[in-house]
Amino acid sequence: MSNKEWPLWEVFVRGKGGLSHRHVGSVHAAPGEAAALFEPAEDKVYRHPTFYTIPANVKHI
Repeated sequence: MSNKEWPLWEVFVRGKGGLSHRHVGSVHAAPGEAAALFEPAEDKVYRHPTFYTIPANVKHI
């Protein structure tokens, strides 16, 4: 499979203190090993927002 046949992915970055994302480019890539990157997160419940209780006095997150 040539690079031009690979899926096109858009790449965004976010500043450490900022909330908005900035588009930095596009890349052709084959994500054949994506499962190895994302499957380990399934057993880490603390990564899901439903794991945490938000105090009543916190108005904005």
